[in-house]
Amino acid sequence: MVGVSTGKGDKRREPRHGSNNPIRFAQLNKNENYVGLVRDYSRSGMFFFSARKLNPGTCIVIHPLDCHDTDVLWGHSQCGAVAVRVCSIEGSPGRQSQPFINMVTAQVVRCEPLKDSDDFRYGVAVDYIRPTI
Repeated sequence: MVGVSTGKGDKRREPRHGSNNPIRFAQLNKNENYVGLVRDYSRSGMFFFSARKLNPGTCIVIHPLDCHDTDVLWGHSQCGAVAVRVCSIEGSPGRQSQPFINMVTAQVVRCEPLKDSDDFRYGVAVDYIRPTI
């Protein structure tokens, strides 16, 4: 997709790029996966839609959603139902199994309620966690 303009009043560190890619995520060291839909991303973070509320400071692991991964699609009832709907969209990136990113770890910066959304009730902003040596 084309890069999103940051505008004059925007204080973002990096240019954002629009996206419509499905992801799965889990809290660090937890087994339960959830499904999200990326709205935009940059070199330093991303914003995605989620059915799960996440508290600021929460560390998560984010993977591209593979629509052929039956464990994710059928495991958790809420996650599975959302994944099935996202994967049923013809031509969705998850159905093509062409991940747009590798696995990343991130920390939640903010989580805000969304209006008029059935599957995704929250907008989540995260900063990627950089490995330290």
